[in-house]
Amino acid sequence: MTNTLKSVNKGKKGILFRKSEDTNKTRKDRKTKKVSFSLHKKSNVSNKGKSVDDMKKKINKSKKEKLVKLVVKNKKGKVLKRVVVNPLCDTCLTVEHNKAGSMFSRNEENWKNFPYHLPILGRKTGDQTVEVNLGKKYKNRLIYYFAARPSKLQITKIFPDSYKNSKNNGLMVLDNEGKCKVNMDCPLHYKDVPPKGHNNDEKQGYVTHVHILVSDAKMSKWEDDMFTQSVLCKIDKYQYKYHILKMDRVIINAIDKKYSLPGTYGSIDYQRAKVMTPSQLRNKVKKVINNKLGPKFVSLFDVNNVINTPLLVYCHNPECGAAKELVTSLYKAGFYNILYYPGGFLDYHNREK
Repeated sequence: MTNTLKSVNKGKKGILFRKSEDTNKTRKDRKTKKVSFSLHKKSNVSNKGKSVDDMKKKINKSKKEKLVKLVVKNKKGKVLKRVVVNPLCDTCLTVEHNKAGSMFSRNEENWKNFPYHLPILGRKTGDQTVEVNLGKKYKNRLIYYFAARPSKLQITKIFPDSYKNSKNNGLMVLDNEGKCKVNMDCPLHYKDVPPKGHNNDEKQGYVTHVHILVSDAKMSKWEDDMFTQSVLCKIDKYQYKYHILKMDRVIINAIDKKYSLPGTYGSIDYQRAKVMTPSQLRNKVKKVINNKLGPKFVSLFDVNNVINTPLLVYCHNPECGAAKELVTSLYKAGFYNILYYPGGFLDYHNREK
């Protein structure tokens, strides 16, 4: 009998022991469920040790699964087709409907990753900065600016090819004075038909420029008028040296010849240029070229029409205004293909002012 009691007690102990084990296991399961971060209710797998990227992928996968309305499978169970609910776009995951029958969603992507060109508001890139001043009449308005394709070497093109596939544009808001600075790349200069009133069949060369559209005061539409502003393209020392090697531009010093740089054809004093007639200034440029090149002038540049000659102008330092004033005189004389080296004498010799 003693053996029998021991057997019973042993059996009871076994039952109690197993019950205790089952209870602990249930508690453990409950504890696991309580702290589980799984996206699926049926899964008890913890996300401990998974990277942030893995979690994002899992969340995105869950969002996409919610979009699936119908799954079509073949006899073997292979998925043939998935029909998506609210098929607005592939990154539109929170689609809403309005009474007009349209859909709206915030995209789960950054617009900067769009693979095609978009005009940028407040564009910061570009090798040129242009100051725009439309006056107080147009204060606090939106402008859209656009120009011909960028060109470092300023190869002459014919309109409208110069604007083909151009991404040289942007958007900007004018300040209380109707002013702003816009960033862009140096646009191509090109030839087109002469201005109205000129009886000439020959194509006319035009300076590098940018066109500007202005919105109305409410920014609800563009005004009918369009503005155009010249862009005097600036180059650095390395580009200056490139043009010396290529011999593709007549380089002119706008101040005293003692500040002339290597590659300079000659000096044209900016103050004297102001009082010259267009014809006199054209002849002066032709003389400068002849003195430097002699007979080579004919082979490198257009002798019969000197205004087609590519020019490069500089003076002493970035604050020196002589070069810009000479450029203005050259523009008035008909020259249109001009580059400006603002660093001038000091920059070329790596000297501070």
